Amino acid sequence: MRLMCTVAVFAALASTGAADAVLFGFEEQGELSGFDVNTPARVDAEWASQGRCSLRIEFAQHVPGETPDFPNAACWREGIPERDWRGYRYYSFDVYAPEDDTYLGVIVQRSDERRDRMDRRYSLPKGAYRMWFNIENAVAEAGNLETVAAITEIEFFQSKPERSSVVFIDNIRLTNGFDSQAPSSEAIWIETLDELAAHPPVHEAAGPGLDAAEPLAQSPADARRQRLDALRAVARGIDARAATESLALAIDTQFSGQSYGVLVAPIEEHVFFTGQGVADSWERTLELDVLRGEARSKQLVIFPAPGRPLAGIRLSATDLRSEGGGVLGAEHVALEMVGYVNLADSAMHRFRGFTDFGWYPDPVLALDQPFAIAPPRELQPVLVTIRVPRDTPPGTYTGTIRVAPEQEAPYTVDVTLRVHGATMPVAARLPHLIHAGLEGFSPEFRLNPNNSELGDIYRWGSPVEPERIAKAVEDGMNRFNLYRISQFNLAARCGEHGEAEGMQGFLNHVCGMYPEPRMAALAERGLCDKAVFYGFDEVSVDDATWRGRIERAFGALKERYGPYGVKTATTARPWTSPGAWDLGHVE
Repeated sequence: MRLMCTVAVFAALASTGAADAVLFGFEEQGELSGFDVNTPARVDAEWASQGRCSLRIEFAQHVPGETPDFPNAACWREGIPERDWRGYRYYSFDVYAPEDDTYLGVIVQRSDERRDRMDRRYSLPKGAYRMWFNIENAVAEAGNLETVAAITEIEFFQSKPERSSVVFIDNIRLTNGFDSQAPSSEAIWIETLDELAAHPPVHEAAGPGLDAAEPLAQSPADARRQRLDALRAVARGIDARAATESLALAIDTQFSGQSYGVLVAPIEEHVFFTGQGVADSWERTLELDVLRGEARSKQLVIFPAPGRPLAGIRLSATDLRSEGGGVLGAEHVALEMVGYVNLADSAMHRFRGFTDFGWYPDPVLALDQPFAIAPPRELQPVLVTIRVPRDTPPGTYTGTIRVAPEQEAPYTVDVTLRVHGATMPVAARLPHLIHAGLEGFSPEFRLNPNNSELGDIYRWGSPVEPERIAKAVEDGMNRFNLYRISQFNLAARCGEHGEAEGMQGFLNHVCGMYPEPRMAALAERGLCDKAVFYGFDEVSVDDATWRGRIERAFGALKERYGPYGVKTATTARPWTSPGAWDLGHVE
């Protein structure tokens, strides 16, 4: 509620005070009549943030005794169109730096006493910027608005320039509206919300302490897009605060007396380790409906009170028992850590329409106990997978999972598993292609780097082993790849030796891996009808060179190994092209 109120207060404050006053727009040379300059300065049409022109100030490289120590353009006393700044919230102007690391000093003199002033100094990257100075907090002395009742000078300067440079100044004004239009306004707005939340205004003239430079938009359309991006960023920041508050509320209301909470989330939900609030789908108990021979999973989400670490966490599961006397041992309950990958901003991701980057839950890791949850991590999901043997009697099985942090009271999650009478088939009804290589096979492929039996599904160059294939088929595998054919490998051969010789060398290599005795061994075990040659993933059929290679490579393999029952498979694009469905050798 406080956050909503502070936003409303900020909006109300922005509409108070006098009408905006443009001090200098620099459309005519006469506007420089009130300025004292000791360095070349003129009204120039090379750049402008509004109108046609701006003030161009040239700063020469400092030469002791020959150039000023502090080259500047300053406007004094009556030359300033509005000297009483008490009715305004911001002193603002636009600046353009044609080169990187452009020095700019900004002074506002409150009286004739030289020390009585605001003095800011910046090093600006190349680009156009809008500068904002909160008058009460940045310009006035100690927040006393009476000290800005008679401004005596505004000044732009450099201090003993190390190199020559040019700065353009435009649209110098006093304003009450913070009409930001830049991407970095996100940070300014968040700073504003933070300050207002921590220090609510005590009178109408109070405002956030802004003193910032932000890039200017180059067009009205850019400005709208940039403001939208900034608003979305602010919304994400507010959502993150709300998420943290929801975790604290859940602990207070559902886990009274504890310093942490434990809830159960569906397996299909992404659970982030920060900025993640309690979802409506999260529950206190873990319940699953399964068939015999099936494995099902849910996530156990553990979260400490916000800002408080939780150390030495250990998890353990009990046996699951039914009223009919059935027992599903704890060894059938797998506990694994949900890991995260950092999705970085990239042209490819943006090409695919993705705009939210950062840490995403993806890999399944071994649960290395004990583990800890400490800021900035706010919670940790643990994957709970229950595997039901095919001979398990139907019924409702119950048990628990115990969460025991170090120096904290343990918490117990109730588990209910309803095993139905139907049994999962051993083999899938649809073909599932699994790559065969040196490291073996796994019909239970998962993104689990700790599963040493998985092997590398992208390995090629080694023949399959009939004994291991036969065991995998017994476990339910119904298709396997004899060799993954890479278009890049074939391109290298053909590029080095020519199309005909390169293609023949490739075919000789494959036939050397699968001579007659090896194929006979596969056929003897009844495995050939489950074998394929797969490759050329997503090759454009509109490319005559690649289409010819596909035809020759797979045509030769089909002729050689087709009599054994071996299939050939490839994918082509675009999918809507008739050629994609007209590769006669592909099945």
